[in-house]
Amino acid sequence: MAKFIKSFYGVPNGEIYPVRYNVGDEIPEEFLEVAEKLGAVEVSGKGGKKQRRDSGDGQGDDGQKDKTE
Repeated sequence: MAKFIKSFYGVPNGEIYPVRYNVGDEIPEEFLEVAEKLGAVEVSGKGGKKQRRDSGDGQGDDGQKDKTE
């Protein structure tokens, strides 16, 4: 089962207002693809891969400075 490793806002199918998902919440299927692209997902279970959490050091996974700073 996939879980969020970052806070995430999304509008569930059939709703009109966004919902805030917190770290550790299970990811609804409709948000899984975009959450993976944003690096906000941790997949666990059989055959799943785990992504590292953001270390918060201002650098990306490749050691380069984050572009948002």
